[in-house]
Amino acid sequence: MMVVLLHGPLVYLAGAAPSVSLAAFLTVADGTNLFFVISGALLLPVTTSWREFVMRRVSRVLWPLLLWSVVYLAVGIAQGRLSLWDALRLQPEAPHLWYLYMAIVIYATLPLVSRAIAAVGERGVDAYLLLWLLSSLIPYWHGVVGSFEPLQHPLSLVHNCYGYVVLGYRLQRRPLPAGAWRLWLAALIGIVAVPLMEFTLQSGLTWLDHMVAVTSNVSVNAVMTAAVVFTVVQRLVPERLPDGRASRALTAVSNCTFGIYLMHVLVMDHVAAPLLHDWVRSHAIHPIMAGVALSALTFALSLAAALLLRRLLPSRVARLLL
Repeated sequence: MMVVLLHGPLVYLAGAAPSVSLAAFLTVADGTNLFFVISGALLLPVTTSWREFVMRRVSRVLWPLLLWSVVYLAVGIAQGRLSLWDALRLQPEAPHLWYLYMAIVIYATLPLVSRAIAAVGERGVDAYLLLWLLSSLIPYWHGVVGSFEPLQHPLSLVHNCYGYVVLGYRLQRRPLPAGAWRLWLAALIGIVAVPLMEFTLQSGLTWLDHMVAVTSNVSVNAVMTAAVVFTVVQRLVPERLPDGRASRALTAVSNCTFGIYLMHVLVMDHVAAPLLHDWVRSHAIHPIMAGVALSALTFALSLAAALLLRRLLPSRVARLLL
């Protein structure tokens, strides 16, 4: 749902309500980062052979990527926005498919990383995460070092999304202490104080310059938010729910989330938005409420489509698509 909200209009109201737009973006922007955290928590350490692991995990992502890339390209060509030449680009047509490219690389290298983690031990993992956390300050240094490019810094070698994977591994095996107030204070500073200082202390920068820092996937506010959300869920949600209707419903929704992720942009642009367009205009709905309504309808329609496809298609075909 965080990813669906991220791609809805709520986070793009900068012209009419910049503070609301920024707050909305920072609230939901960690959806994809949490996928990386969960991957590290569930898949590390790798206990199977490299070949077995890669064949199983990469195929789970590669086929849906190829099939849905064709779908999005076909829609773009039918609308006249794209040409057949665009099909040859190694670049996702849909804005959310970049995650699958990254996931393939991560899955292919996780066995190697797993061996490295075993070799360096807990202290080595903590040292890497500390260096990665320091690198998450890079986007905010642009007003200090005079550069607006967040990757041009000596620490840029560790300035990447793989840190979320290692973070997930660390949090799964050594959860953050719930009562450590210094830890939560540091998280609050990273999530709230650093972005506020970006806008207040660097007044000479444009709004776009600020947004480059605040909305970076590997900025300190994104890292801290991902750690906090994962920890809260880890502490509050039981590993298993009592068997019942609610548990079965949640399992059904959970089984459809990858399919929702893959199709939601298509559903939002070509189904949900046209359905809501006239209603929003005729009732003069506030843009914030319209954005929430569009994202909620998109999620519901995508879920219904995923459930229907999983029921109608053979399980093997449904697994390739969803």
